[in-house]
Amino acid sequence: MANDALKTKIQSMTKLAAQRVAESPYWFDINHKRRYVRVNGKSYRAVSLDPANPCGSLIRDGKKVSGNKTLKLALLDAADPQCENHVPKNKKPEHRIQAVLIWTALTDPQGLPRAIGIADRFDAIWFVADEVKMDKIRADLIMLGESQGRYVPIFIELKYKRETQVGEQVKNASEMARTIEAEFCQFLSAATKKPAEAIEMTKPLLIAIWGKSDRERPEAQAMRDRYGLLTIHHEELNL
Repeated sequence: MANDALKTKIQSMTKLAAQRVAESPYWFDINHKRRYVRVNGKSYRAVSLDPANPCGSLIRDGKKVSGNKTLKLALLDAADPQCENHVPKNKKPEHRIQAVLIWTALTDPQGLPRAIGIADRFDAIWFVADEVKMDKIRADLIMLGESQGRYVPIFIELKYKRETQVGEQVKNASEMARTIEAEFCQFLSAATKKPAEAIEMTKPLLIAIWGKSDRERPEAQAMRDRYGLLTIHHEELNL
């Protein structure tokens, strides 16, 4: 994705995120169904955070509920009692972790740092977006860490199994964001209502959440050193 195309996409997502925050303080836990409204490139989409359908589609009349140009329609989809959970075929374990991380960030941002073992770094972690596609890169989770009134972007990659390429993936996502630093900073601000001038784009935290290994491999440590990557085992999460 060329720089201009990525800039245009993030600017579009910024407008959608700002409208979502400004017009509806209840865009998650809709009708107590653990659903939220995802911001895509040019649209909103109602998505499930239910453990039975983590980060999955909703089904109505046998068809997947698609995206909407307006927030109002997406909220109606999320609230619709006729919409059911789609039973995912792949059932990736990392989707369950992704859904719980999003849910915790939305409902208890001050508790999330403690839940993932980094309370020494942050006072709170705020949800920004998930499944953000930037060219050939897809960022699993983008959040904003808060410490004493200052903020840093957090890029999180989720893997059920330990894969050493995860460091490159999450690093590439952060570097793509840096190519449009001003626009991406505005996106982070719009999605969280935090002041853009307090966001330090030059100090992102890169996290990989993956399975625990019986023994530490040298390449895993080399990856952490190379990319400045923080790795957290699934078993270490307190969610």
